[in-house]
Amino acid sequence: MVSPPNTHQRAHDSVRIRSVQPSDADAVDRFYATLSEETLYRRFCGPHPPTAANEISALCARDPLTHLSLVAMLDDAVVGLGTYYRIGDGTSAEVAFVVGDGLQHHGIGTALLRRLAEVGWHLGLRTFTADMLATNATMFNVFRAANIGSVTAKTEYGISQVSIGLSRPQA
Repeated sequence: MVSPPNTHQRAHDSVRIRSVQPSDADAVDRFYATLSEETLYRRFCGPHPPTAANEISALCARDPLTHLSLVAMLDDAVVGLGTYYRIGDGTSAEVAFVVGDGLQHHGIGTALLRRLAEVGWHLGLRTFTADMLATNATMFNVFRAANIGSVTAKTEYGISQVSIGLSRPQA
């Protein structure tokens, strides 16, 4: 017996993930403008003023040896953004990502994190770190669901410092 085709499609199946380009600055700015105050609060661990042009320029700069930003694109719109910045001895990077309000909980954040980890591993990264609100259980779930390495967290004053020991990407 042949099963009917699966008509349910997770949002990330329709999303393209690619490196951000300098020409994406306007699209990234429009993306940030669509995010709710709650999403911005969870992403930045507090209130976040409108994104400044120099912040957008820094996100859109290209130097994967020091930092990498990826965009999740649905048609011509940015629907997610993930970034890492190398820190310390150069084998660690702080990682952060955000997904548009209407597409959260559909695997886009997990897909961004996996791609950042894959690229980072091949460029010598072995640990991702992230500071996040201790109440942001969704982010803990993304870190675990990505299955990119061992996840530990230390919480102090309402902020969890998460560390992910990256595993070699699966071929």
